[in-house]
Amino acid sequence: MMTQRIQNMFKQEKGLTLIELLAVIVVLGIIAAIAVPSISGLIEGVEEDGRAALAHQIYEAGRLYLIGEESNATTVTLAEMADYIDNIGKDPGSENQIGDTTVVDFTAGTVTVFDNTTPTAVLLYTYNYNTDIVTP
Repeated sequence: MMTQRIQNMFKQEKGLTLIELLAVIVVLGIIAAIAVPSISGLIEGVEEDGRAALAHQIYEAGRLYLIGEESNATTVTLAEMADYIDNIGKDPGSENQIGDTTVVDFTAGTVTVFDNTTPTAVLLYTYNYNTDIVTP
């Protein structure tokens, strides 16, 4: 008789109660609150690493330019070293086109990256080759 009552109780239950539904929503909210900041931090780190890698590539192309042209220049623009580097494309952290006015300064060991989408060059970021640090 007791077994039959329990079986009847389970047969009548056809969905989730309001409390069960609220418990699931609370658990999902807690998971989202933990996961979202972690994921956004990862994305920012990847963008900065991409910028550092791109600037490092530009710096090395500048060094190749100095060797190939037998130049003693202390600064070189992206336009000058066009034969030593393929199409750079867009900045990894935005949709901005890397500009021809981007400058490699061998004295300071920096690459100053400019935007090419506006009439006047807009500074995107500076990369220090010696410390491997990107600063906006």
